[in-house]
Amino acid sequence: MGKYSKALEFHEKCFEISLKSLSPTHPNVAGFHSNIGMVFKNIGEFSKAHESYTKSLEIYRGSLFENHPTLAYMYNRVGELHESMEEPEKALEYYGKALKIQEKCLSSSHQNIATTIYNMGSIKTTEGEYQKALDLHNRALKIQEESLLANHPDITRSYHAIALVQEKMGEHSKALSCAKQAVQISENSLGGEHPYVQLYRNTLNRLWKNV
Repeated sequence: MGKYSKALEFHEKCFEISLKSLSPTHPNVAGFHSNIGMVFKNIGEFSKAHESYTKSLEIYRGSLFENHPTLAYMYNRVGELHESMEEPEKALEYYGKALKIQEKCLSSSHQNIATTIYNMGSIKTTEGEYQKALDLHNRALKIQEESLLANHPDITRSYHAIALVQEKMGEHSKALSCAKQAVQISENSLGGEHPYVQLYRNTLNRLWKNV
């Protein structure tokens, strides 16, 4: 908690200093609102985070062109906040806004697009729409495998997400295969003691028992 208090103090200080030389509607000021919002989100102060993100978005919308990548970045942040607040439909709405911009201003194989699609897949998993979730996670994985190193943590995360969805769908053999991939790749890239590796192993062990 202490590190977040220091982070909040730092960002608020930067915000105050920025207002001495910048207009309150300057994009840099929006960035400080966003950073403050992220700290509030991390400490569970969701209403304060939402207030800061809203201020940031208002400034960006008024100062940037409508398909600017920074707007997509902020929409993703707001989506993540709503996901933390257990508001999946609102989260999906903002992820959709982010993706719409990203598909216009980024290459089709850009990692940011994969991240947004992954986030949407996670929402669909939460809502129990497993086929849609599977399609989204497979789409994200395809982009990641085209644009990232083979042992990148995002790839293992997608394999694990796919395994969990396939498990929900009763496709245990397919889930087992993806879980094995997640464990194998993560062990090579993160080391055997990493918490994510332990998580993936737990999933794999559970699936072994059900095959």
